[in-house]
Amino acid sequence: MTTSLPDHLVSLASRPGGVVLAAQLPRPLLRTALSQGLLEKVRRGAYRLRSSDEPAVGHALDRLRAVAHVEAVSRQLRSPFVLSQDSAALVWDLPLWRSPDRVHVVQRHRPGAPGEGADLVRHQSLLGPTDTAVRLGYPVTSFARTVVDCARTLPALDGLVVVDAALRRGLRVEHLHASSTGSGTGEGPRGHERSWRSAPQGRSHPASRRSGSTCCVVACPCRPRRSRSPPGSGRSGPTWAGRGGGPWSSSTGS
Repeated sequence: MTTSLPDHLVSLASRPGGVVLAAQLPRPLLRTALSQGLLEKVRRGAYRLRSSDEPAVGHALDRLRAVAHVEAVSRQLRSPFVLSQDSAALVWDLPLWRSPDRVHVVQRHRPGAPGEGADLVRHQSLLGPTDTAVRLGYPVTSFARTVVDCARTLPALDGLVVVDAALRRGLRVEHLHASSTGSGTGEGPRGHERSWRSAPQGRSHPASRRSGSTCCVVACPCRPRRSRSPPGSGRSGPTWAGRGGGPWSSSTGS
């Protein structure tokens, strides 16, 4: 009995992203699947298996695509990495004000794989022993570190959504302080005080799951330092960031 193409794709697709790599399919089958609308391109060499009941165009579909994007990059990278920032937030199932179109990873060296795409941003941040975890099979920054990194790097409203959701899931403020200062690791940013304070709840959004009357705002003067060495590889290659005297430094630029 011959297996149908949709069933064959389901057997190949990874979860939770539902990703099929081009290397898994003969080229004629790949072309057929694309022409029939069974697959949607995520990035070079990676495709997302579409379902008949997937949501209409909007925030929910954008999030599905972002999860598939994270899965595709994770399967294609050959050197050790840790997902970070809003990419890690997706893995931790934290709400995001907007779905990211790039994947952020921490890697301690440049693996020298050209052409990986401008949708991949590499950071060389210092991660302490308690700053990493494994969730759903992904190497990610810890829950607290993910929240702190999102608060530092995302626009204010976007960061607020992540922090608010994390606190409602039980993350304690002292854990955020510890992660933001590198407490117990001897690493992390120095010379800046982070404050976590209550603020009136903002307007509702599909990304926010608020049930109370207050939310948390992060006042943080630090942003990742722009990378000067090693340089980025231009439009066709990955962007590099976060290299310097420490994982974070005071900056007025973005």
